[in-house]
Amino acid sequence: MKLSILIVKIQRDNKYCDLLLRSIKQTISLDAEDYEIIVHSNDDVILQNSSAHATGLTNGYKKTKGEIVLILDPDTYFFAKGWDTELLADFEKEDVVLCAAVRCKTYEMPFFYRSHFLAIRDSFYRDLILNQQGFLPQVSNGRMINDMSYKITKFCLDNDKTFVHYKNSCDDNLEKYYRISGETIYNKQGKAFFHHMGRGATKPERLLDWIDFWENNKQ
Repeated sequence: MKLSILIVKIQRDNKYCDLLLRSIKQTISLDAEDYEIIVHSNDDVILQNSSAHATGLTNGYKKTKGEIVLILDPDTYFFAKGWDTELLADFEKEDVVLCAAVRCKTYEMPFFYRSHFLAIRDSFYRDLILNQQGFLPQVSNGRMINDMSYKITKFCLDNDKTFVHYKNSCDDNLEKYYRISGETIYNKQGKAFFHHMGRGATKPERLLDWIDFWENNKQ
């Protein structure tokens, strides 16, 4: 198994997730036996927050079989082919353990990568995730000082491993494809291929706009 794609969702994410799954199948080039898609339902968690999502990611991660695991939010969409080929090529260098895009810079760490589009090497990260709560946020005196997934970036840096940064509209002053909200990610050729909707996904009225946008902007 070359690639595992992990998506954690709750009930309100169902239609977003359906659209994401369709976009993956329309753009992925790997043979069916070389990748898997794990959709983990987090509906059994009553309070939905960063810790709850981190727990969902941990439980979902237990099901993955690929050496490379790509974590996606349900309110994301692939709109160009070739992304999986480039992603796996980045991991051909043994020292690369992390490929990601959008950086968070508002907490105690100078920066860490968000989990909207976060690809990791399983053999490097599995113990951290399953036995050391690798996805959980850092809380001190009742205040969250680093959001979920911060340990993923920290573990890479602490062990002098290599990460690959994917340029995006949030960090690199590039155009946002879906202009209402979120971030667009670009490949090395400077072509946009992926968008994360962001906080607008919590607003029910945004769903129809999101669906309509991609129906009318097929590549």
